[in-house]
Amino acid sequence: METTLTIESYIAVMQIMHKWFAAAESTHLHEYFNHSSLPLIKVKTGLLEADLQELGGTTLPKLALAKKTASRHFSLGVLYVAEGSSLGGMIIGKKVKKTLGLQKATRFYDCYGHQKIDSFRTTINYIHSLCATEEHYQQVLAGALDSFSALRALCNKKVVTQEELVS
Repeated sequence: METTLTIESYIAVMQIMHKWFAAAESTHLHEYFNHSSLPLIKVKTGLLEADLQELGGTTLPKLALAKKTASRHFSLGVLYVAEGSSLGGMIIGKKVKKTLGLQKATRFYDCYGHQKIDSFRTTINYIHSLCATEEHYQQVLAGALDSFSALRALCNKKVVTQEELVS
């Protein structure tokens, strides 16, 4: 990907994030939304779709993540990556607003407002509370590594243009 921040490069990043979140939320994260122990957790796919629409970008076809039959602890690793990505808003969201002059197309990065760190801390505490054994932690790690691998694979692919999506 480019090192210079442009509307096009921002759209490309949002498309990658949307593709990953759409798969992660439907496969691994759906059980954590509206969970009493995770009151701040938000569905990110809709935020990314709104950002892409604001930018004039389109969403990409859904990505296949690891099997739905993965353990609950594996899914906690996916949750760790998903919620950790919101911390990027502390830097990336500000950079996008300053460099590109965007205020509305940063819903994804702004989703927790000033509660980003509290939300992530709550997520970490929740994960720890469900890990009673080293095997549990190994499964969490496997879920996180699978998530990072999927994101890396998406980043290494050629960015799909709108013309390619419609043709």
